[in-house]
Amino acid sequence: LGMKVSESWMLEGRRNAGMSVVQHTRPGAECDSDLFHCDRATLVRVARLDDVLGMDAEPVCLAKMDVEGLELQVIRGALETLRSRTIRALHLEWWPPHLIAQGEEPVELLWLLHALKFEIFAPARWFDKNKTPDRRWAMVVPEQFPWLLMHWGDIVARAVDW
Repeated sequence: LGMKVSESWMLEGRRNAGMSVVQHTRPGAECDSDLFHCDRATLVRVARLDDVLGMDAEPVCLAKMDVEGLELQVIRGALETLRSRTIRALHLEWWPPHLIAQGEEPVELLWLLHALKFEIFAPARWFDKNKTPDRRWAMVVPEQFPWLLMHWGDIVARAVDW
């Protein structure tokens, strides 16, 4: 998924297929063969989530997104879906270095979700100085967005009711 319909190249992670990435140019000599199977790059079709789901989509209570730094591109291709509240909550991998590697500003992801009227939640233990193994979530207000740059892990964005 992405912000526009296109073709891109998928590189499979060498030690972890979950670390596979999609890039817009065919990998060449710059491809890190310690991390990826550079010789097995596959041409793939990129679609917008707005086009995949369409305007008559059934409600989705939770969508999981783990796209290795391409979160902003996927969300930009899902603006109508998110505005219409077709997806009520997003579970995202928050990994600022991946966003930076894709040329994105990590905090922009949080601001875009906020502008789309989604509340951001992070693990409560990120806010706890004692680092207790609590499994609860805490709401993150916009003033705290820059602070999240020091944390990596999963976050949740929940649509605010109309």
